Amino acid sequence: MDLIRSGKLDNLWLTKKYLFIIGVNVIAEFVAGIIIPGNSIGNITFKTYATSTHGNAIALLMKLKLGHYMKVHHVY
Repeated sequence: MDLIRSGKLDNLWLTKKYLFIIGVNVIAEFVAGIIIPGNSIGNITFKTYATSTHGNAIALLMKLKLGHYMKVHHVY
């Protein structure tokens, strides 16, 4: 409790208490339902591509962050 009172964990506490985090798969399904109404195969395909793209982007960002911390130069 001392960490919360000191203000170091205010954001973590607020996130757990008040905010709802919506996953990418839910947003992708909603967007696909608006774009392609009535086409379930298209909806699933859009959701799959969106989720896999998001996973690949997160993996790339994690690798770039590690390279930045290790001070490794970019290789193009």
